[in-house]
Amino acid sequence: MAPKQYNIVASPVFKRSLQRLRAFLSEQFGEKVANSVSENIKLKITEQLTLNTFCGPISERLFQLGLTEYRQLLIDEHNLVFYVVRNADSSADSPKDTDNEQEVQLLLVMDSRQSIQKLLFELNLLM
Repeated sequence: MAPKQYNIVASPVFKRSLQRLRAFLSEQFGEKVANSVSENIKLKITEQLTLNTFCGPISERLFQLGLTEYRQLLIDEHNLVFYVVRNADSSADSPKDTDNEQEVQLLLVMDSRQSIQKLLFELNLLM
């Protein structure tokens, strides 16, 4: 039996946070670095989360804010992706052996040196 694949869905907040990260990297390090980091983020998400969705631990940063079901994936030494695993018809964050379509919802990408509270607040204002 082949392993179950999960659909990857980027939330509007994730898309906005990726744009902000790219803009920051482009300004600080140039467009080449921004493109490289962005491509690496996409590659790691595809490689690691499509088949092994529970590889990331529950995020302590988000847990402290009351968001208890989100996991985090370390992309490289500075970048993290926050995500949740869902059944198409439920919000449970547990590996279920059903025929229902499963998905990984991407919440946020950030530089680990950033304040997550500040970033979530800023992104909420922009949405």
